[in-house]
Amino acid sequence: MTLPATTNEWNLRSEILEITHRWPQVFIAFLLGSLLGWGIGLIFPTAHRAQSEIYVAYNADAVYRNPDDFKNWQFMELDAYIVSDDVLGETLKRLVEQDPYWQDTSIEQLRDHLRIYWRNAGRWRLVVEWREQVHATLLAKTWTGVILEKTSQAAVHAGEVLLLDSQARNYARDEVNIRLRIAQLSQLRTAFEAWRNAQDPSQNQPLGSLDRWRLQFMAANVEGLLSVKPGLLEQFPPSEAVASEYFSVVDQAITALGVQLEVDTAQYNEVITRLGELQGKLNEEMKASHNLTASLTVEPFTNGISTAQPVRLTSQMAIVGGVLGVLAWGLAFLGKLFRKAGR
Repeated sequence: MTLPATTNEWNLRSEILEITHRWPQVFIAFLLGSLLGWGIGLIFPTAHRAQSEIYVAYNADAVYRNPDDFKNWQFMELDAYIVSDDVLGETLKRLVEQDPYWQDTSIEQLRDHLRIYWRNAGRWRLVVEWREQVHATLLAKTWTGVILEKTSQAAVHAGEVLLLDSQARNYARDEVNIRLRIAQLSQLRTAFEAWRNAQDPSQNQPLGSLDRWRLQFMAANVEGLLSVKPGLLEQFPPSEAVASEYFSVVDQAITALGVQLEVDTAQYNEVITRLGELQGKLNEEMKASHNLTASLTVEPFTNGISTAQPVRLTSQMAIVGGVLGVLAWGLAFLGKLFRKAGR
């Protein structure tokens, strides 16, 4: 007698039907996951997020060789300054004055809870995440106020930088011009003295044409360089004059050049002193401007500061936990099906 064959073939239709009859298990998995998520939300409270906005404008009329690079550099400088020790130190100081809660907080701890979001000029978002709602809101409000105040002060110093830089450029140009004139005056005086020392007073021959033209050219240069004209060309001897007849003109030129050199040297020293003072003030103003320029403007945005809201709700944690619970049950059930199908 032949026995009927048995089959262990897996049937998808029957398995789906079996799942539909196990909906209580799915519900229980969702419920347990929701309870677990809700409990985690209570054990580990969510942080609160407060947001404020500022308006950042850039003066595109300013002329630079690479305006886009300069603009982006300015935005990066502003981004860095907003979370710098200078801004956060003042923020923490004001927080402590308002609430002793912040006494044990450091600047680094503040910085870890602050975020800045921006793409270009326009609206910049300042985001604060802190454990307690009231403290998150207070931090956002205080931080924003300090930013607006500090950037306003930096803008004043940036304006001074422009003014001092313009003055320093003018003095630098004067310094170059005076230095060049002193060099010319010194060369002329040396040339006149060399000619004077090389002459023989007993020589009764007329001065050579080449030497006479050279002296005449030097005298003309003296007239062009001196602020007080000595009239050397009017006193210049005739072409038949001997060398000794030129001595009075040459001596007068040497004396006038010496006087002008003293005046120009004193003026040069004064310009150098003034340039050093301006450079010192310029460095101080640049430091006080925190590398921000007058091309940048920071103003409050009309939306103000929002009240801090939870980053994640406990109800959201419960829903996420329920979904994860169902997924875990589904994976376990699929594992069971695969084992059955593999037999």
